[in-house]
Amino acid sequence: MASNFDSSIHGGSDLFFDFSCFYCQENDRNTEAEFYCEKCSQFYCQKCVELHNTLFKKHGIFGKENISQWPNTNVDAQEQCQEHKKELTGFCEDHSELICHVCHINNHQYVSCNISYTFELKIKRCHVGPWKQHFILTV
Repeated sequence: MASNFDSSIHGGSDLFFDFSCFYCQENDRNTEAEFYCEKCSQFYCQKCVELHNTLFKKHGIFGKENISQWPNTNVDAQEQCQEHKKELTGFCEDHSELICHVCHINNHQYVSCNISYTFELKIKRCHVGPWKQHFILTV
């Protein structure tokens, strides 16, 4: 009985990885990253890094043997709060700002701001820098 339970855990698709492949996530696949590109600031699995390396031959790739060169978080720098370096999780309608959970608690919770959380998927799919995020949200 325990072996059936154990195999269903390992056979599931809801595994969590410390670092997930960027391209696979974009295509709704959950794959563990084995490489990190310093130039792109993205993580890649074995299959996707081969495509990446074909397109971007001069980018510096670090495998797991050089994991000390990887960033400490899987949050893309483009998706981080510039003030707190945390993942952007909402948009304050009242202040027209992208906010992280720290911003929400410190600056937006007690002034009854209208916070929207629907922007997150749009931002992640667009993969644009913070300077373009404001433009996308105002269009």
